[in-house]
Amino acid sequence: MLKFCAYYVVLMLLGELVNILNKVRKTHSRDEKVVIVADFLRNLDEDDLRDVIKLISGNIGKLNISWGTIAKAVGLSHGEDIGEMVERSLSGKKRQQSLVEEAVTVKELMNLFAYLRTLKGKGSAERKIALIQSLFRRLSPEEANFVARCITGEMRMGLSTGLLIEAIARAFGKGDLRKAYTVVGDISELALMAKRGILQVSPRLFFPISPMLAESCYSVDDAIKEMGIAAFEYKLDGVRVQVHKDGGRIKMFSRRLTDITDRFRVELDLKCESCIAEGEIIGLGLDGRPVPFQVLMRKADIKKEILFFDIIYLDGRNLLDIPYQERRKMLEEVSDKLVPRIITDDPRKAEEFLKEAVEEGHEGLMAKKLNSPYQAGIRGRYWLKIKPGLEKLDLVIVGADWGYGRRNRWLSDYYLAAYNEEKGDFEIVGKTFKGLTDEEFERMTSWLSSIAVKEEGKTVWVKPEVVVEVAYDEIQRSPKYKSGFALRFARITAIREDKSPRDADTISKIRRIYEAQFSRKSAKW
Repeated sequence: MLKFCAYYVVLMLLGELVNILNKVRKTHSRDEKVVIVADFLRNLDEDDLRDVIKLISGNIGKLNISWGTIAKAVGLSHGEDIGEMVERSLSGKKRQQSLVEEAVTVKELMNLFAYLRTLKGKGSAERKIALIQSLFRRLSPEEANFVARCITGEMRMGLSTGLLIEAIARAFGKGDLRKAYTVVGDISELALMAKRGILQVSPRLFFPISPMLAESCYSVDDAIKEMGIAAFEYKLDGVRVQVHKDGGRIKMFSRRLTDITDRFRVELDLKCESCIAEGEIIGLGLDGRPVPFQVLMRKADIKKEILFFDIIYLDGRNLLDIPYQERRKMLEEVSDKLVPRIITDDPRKAEEFLKEAVEEGHEGLMAKKLNSPYQAGIRGRYWLKIKPGLEKLDLVIVGADWGYGRRNRWLSDYYLAAYNEEKGDFEIVGKTFKGLTDEEFERMTSWLSSIAVKEEGKTVWVKPEVVVEVAYDEIQRSPKYKSGFALRFARITAIREDKSPRDADTISKIRRIYEAQFSRKSAKW
């Protein structure tokens, strides 16, 4: 056993990791999977443990390497599972060097990924292809399958985050790892803490934690029926940020936990020695009204301000389990720039407040239970978001892309078009892969294939015959499409087989909705 442990400390081979993962994939019992992974992790030193967890959780950072780049590296085509294709393409090929000289270690693979992240600019695509080709020549087909999945993010190993957390807990002892994970955010960091016997369940300065999320709610009436007396806050149309302050040092993190301090310059007057506060950055027009989200993101010189709505750490005190109402009082002592709110169980007052928020150019309201803790990383019903809905659109599918990963067998990424009455043609206003079941993907693929007119790479263009009902969060101006418009967060809510293309909505209607939705936004910036 000592020899076995030393082997992993000195040389953690990628092939050993792949063998374990293949064993997990072939095991149907969840408990058995946990045991296999736990026994494996228990024998790793800290460096290998960190790297292994990063690999199997898909947390290797953004490599900016597309499916197409890997396909070019091994001479593949679209429409199939990338890992299986890579494995098949390399099966039977002889590696040129001996296994002893050329076997790839986990550390070497992680170092290569780190190097790939640095490649940018002219010639970087060709360089990446050359490096991937060189790597694949040294890998077995199964190892190459795994590496291809790591690069594209299509892991599909039968290892969910929950299962991995269970395995870490089994490997290194008891403790509330699930709660710790919502605060730590990084599962490889969680594994190291568990191995060391030190679980961090309190926020740490400059280590962003996963934000608490909200469920949707259709009206203030529904929110009050569910919550009783509740806090109603403006729902702003901006960038959610988590601000960490320690003395004179301040950093801001996005909801994806990335450092965006240098991207947004806003006044941060926090009256405390140290804290972690959450807020929303909004853009303001010359008239002081909020600008559309896309203007905020695209115009660096737009005036910006931050309004805070929560605080989860203050001068060394962990506030995660403190009720929302108490956290808000603490926040009021720390900042004067707060999201407007009222506390009520009167639907009429809440409805008036909603109308006021929308009239001022905001999205709607957030309803929050007064006694709610801050549940990092959890989408629950302690917080509810209430937004007046935009009417759905009937649009025509004019093209589709072959999907990736689990959807690789289907035409499942659809180009949505509205009718331009002036030009007598359909123009694209968005794209989506959301809303359909597997059975509907299957049926749609057959339908679209039967009316295809041409193929361009992974895209199949079709006759404008299929009508779908589409929901969306917003209509934006877009230079990407000839129509000049793009639907934000489009999703298909129904396949309208009862409608023909002549029943589709028009570009002029989309223009009217666009102008109406921003009528309360600032048009001056």
